[in-house]
Amino acid sequence: MRRIKFVNRKATNFVLVIERDFEEKDFMQLFRESRQRGDFDVDFHYLVHRDGSIEEGREEDVVGSFEISDEDAVIIFVDVLHGKETDMQKETLANLVERLQKKYKGVVVQKTVE
Repeated sequence: MRRIKFVNRKATNFVLVIERDFEEKDFMQLFRESRQRGDFDVDFHYLVHRDGSIEEGREEDVVGSFEISDEDAVIIFVDVLHGKETDMQKETLANLVERLQKKYKGVVVQKTVE
């Protein structure tokens, strides 16, 4: 699978956590759906599954989706059921956000449920 190399972010001011029911789709399924819509790649940098596992989307230091944010955010999708994270997701997400906060000093974490 050949993927596009996006432009690196000039700044990282936000970590956007977007909780949505992705129906337990994996990266490849979401990638195929993105390509079918005409997008070059998935919208996210990380996808946190219900079992707490993580799949990487775009490279961490590149711009995220222009539809979701400006060019200054790391985007994390969390696959939730009925708007609730599992205990495993909570732990994984906390560790990931902590790592990102250490790497990108002063980032603001924003969480939305769709």
